[in-house]
Amino acid sequence: MTTRLLELRIDRIDLVKRGANPEAHVRLVKYDDKGERMGTSPDVTALEKQANNAEARAAKAEDALAAIQKDHDKERSELAKQLDETAKSVERLETQIAVDAAIAKASKLPNLGTEDEVAEILRVAKSGMGDGYEAFEKKLDDWNTKLGAAFTEIGVSGTDEGDTPFAKLEKMAETYQEAHPDITWEVALDTVMRTADGVELYKQHREG
Repeated sequence: MTTRLLELRIDRIDLVKRGANPEAHVRLVKYDDKGERMGTSPDVTALEKQANNAEARAAKAEDALAAIQKDHDKERSELAKQLDETAKSVERLETQIAVDAAIAKASKLPNLGTEDEVAEILRVAKSGMGDGYEAFEKKLDDWNTKLGAAFTEIGVSGTDEGDTPFAKLEKMAETYQEAHPDITWEVALDTVMRTADGVELYKQHREG
């Protein structure tokens, strides 16, 4: 009975004068021009198809990644826009709060000007003076008090305005301002009130 060995992998075939098994036969085949091989050789067409499939999958993956990146860029742009709008809203709110606070403070300083004018001065000063604003506000309180006292003194009937302590202070302030034209009358008044004579006159004014 003839025995056939199938699916053998032969690494080498040698030509000899006489074989040990005269019944053994070896078949040799020619390469198939269509790209297929017989026996155990790899299928070139199949390999090329696999390569093409791999390239197609890679291209799809790149397209999917590009789409994801596009969506991510869009979301990031929308988020940046929302953050910008929120920042502007917060800025508007802070400005309104500052304006309201300035108006409230200005209502307590009636002798320094109209409420709107004083409020604008306070708002600008607070935004630019930093830690020095508190001292500036106290200074405004002092000026408002002093000017209020001056207005009251002027309204007193039967008194010689030139002889009152505050009238003398005003005269001193006018003289000082003439010598220093770059300062306001309020600053001049505050300056002379800090002198020895000014302190004494203001004390008399308060006691009178």
